[in-house]
Amino acid sequence: VGIVVHYLASHAELQKQLRARPDMLPPEIEEILRIHGPLVGNRRVTTRPVDIDGRKIKAGERITLMWIAANRDESIFENPDSFRLDRDPSKNLLYGAGIHVCPGAPLARLEAGIALATLLRRLPGPRLAIRSEELRWRPAPLFRSLVALQDEAEVAYTRMVSISVDPPEVEAAFRAGLGARWTFLSDRHRRYLDELEL
Repeated sequence: VGIVVHYLASHAELQKQLRARPDMLPPEIEEILRIHGPLVGNRRVTTRPVDIDGRKIKAGERITLMWIAANRDESIFENPDSFRLDRDPSKNLLYGAGIHVCPGAPLARLEAGIALATLLRRLPGPRLAIRSEELRWRPAPLFRSLVALQDEAEVAYTRMVSISVDPPEVEAAFRAGLGARWTFLSDRHRRYLDELEL
């Protein structure tokens, strides 16, 4: 959520578009997080010998997969550093792929969507009171997250967390926004959201 709030605080025109078209929030969150992913990479151990672009890797070797680099691969994403909604969302590796896809992806998408929809609907910001270069990021090698958003955006985020949202309204908006990619949450996840009063 912090990464998307930071991006929106730096792109006032996008904020304006999202306020006018909240149904565009799910694909816009996905594209922002493709460009500025929270998961930089993770580690794996090869189960068999493999040849990747001429480099031979033996079975049992430790490798690091750099998701953030894969999501900026020019052979997959034309002008990978630019924000574009015409990209094929199935190519985005934000939540992994195949047997390694994140099982919490539907919940993460729903929570981010609820938080950001609420922020855009209820608050005038976010606006950063300091330059982006002055923001503090957590010093974790494989994850990116802000320590805090300062002043106006930080206050806005704190206020946003206490605001309740009508779940059927949110569910309908996200089902429409995600289309065929919508995955219904389990009853356990729904109870979790109810306990949080989101």
